[in-house]
Amino acid sequence: MSMIRRLLAKARGKPSIRRFAFNGDDVIADIYQKYGFDGDLLKIYGEGAEQLIHKWHHYLPLYDRYFQTWRGTSVRFLEIGVAEGGSMAMWRRYFGPEAVIFGIDINEACRQYDGVDGQVRIGSQDDPSFLESVISEMGGC
Repeated sequence: MSMIRRLLAKARGKPSIRRFAFNGDDVIADIYQKYGFDGDLLKIYGEGAEQLIHKWHHYLPLYDRYFQTWRGTSVRFLEIGVAEGGSMAMWRRYFGPEAVIFGIDINEACRQYDGVDGQVRIGSQDDPSFLESVISEMGGC
């Protein structure tokens, strides 16, 4: 038996990432049905933003549970990976106008989102000096 066949045989019967797929029309209803979550973050996410938002749906209840304490405060929030800018818009709406929101990305095209819902810096998360400079600019830890 080839190695590929052995791996496929071993994987049978194990949970698949496909169970997290969304193929419907109503993302809010889907997340509520699958995860029993109906908090403010779901509404913000479900209403979307002008930019595309990429988030695993099952993370939303966790984000809300751990981040709700800082809503309406001047929290300093760093997002690694800006992509289409949508999640920075989501975090701005969630945390409010007092939050200091920065995003980093290696893709130069993400610079277009700088100043929209937060500050964007271009660089690598693998570069300690780059991260230190961003954290310093944000006001420290």
